[in-house]
Amino acid sequence: MDQGFGAGVTYKMSPDGKSLYVFDEDVIIYDLGTFKEVDRIEMSRPEYPGASPYRLSPENDPNAPDNVYTSLFTAVDPVVHKGTLGLATLDLNSRKSTFVPIGVDLPSLGFLVSPDHTRGYSIMFDGVGGNRKTEFWVWDLATHKVIKKAPFEARPTLRFGLSGDGKKIYLYGAGSSFEVFDGDTLQSRKLIFLNKDTTTNLVTLAAK
Repeated sequence: MDQGFGAGVTYKMSPDGKSLYVFDEDVIIYDLGTFKEVDRIEMSRPEYPGASPYRLSPENDPNAPDNVYTSLFTAVDPVVHKGTLGLATLDLNSRKSTFVPIGVDLPSLGFLVSPDHTRGYSIMFDGVGGNRKTEFWVWDLATHKVIKKAPFEARPTLRFGLSGDGKKIYLYGAGSSFEVFDGDTLQSRKLIFLNKDTTTNLVTLAAK
């Protein structure tokens, strides 16, 4: 390759293992047999004059139906730099995509989809460091609307995940704490101190 990809680029494999999807300003599709570009989904082509490219960063979803991925996307107006937040869906089989703008953009810390694909969960924040404002947002994926918000105590850094049944939200990656929230009420249910820093997505607990 003559040049690499930009910061924040993510990758997905096609269901048959023959194509690589590169999520940059466009979604670029490579044939893994030849490493040649074979197709491109032009998210950098705006739907109206003056709009900037969409940026799509799908999370790993072990329950994605037939490799259909749902994620947040953002677009920024280049004149007044007003951001727009929305939901995007990409089918890795048919290569069809949809983009639904929702509202004003806020910085987010990822987007996770419930196992039944009816709800999406994101953490939105405003500000920096431990004093920033942080909120859980719950999305209805059928209507593309935010149906619930709940603030929680900010951490300087954090990661979040969903339980296998989608009923609990896990906060970790902020020192040695591991906090469990109820997925329906968004209230804290348990705070565990592991006595070690959690720096990856893998957390193992010793049996007693």
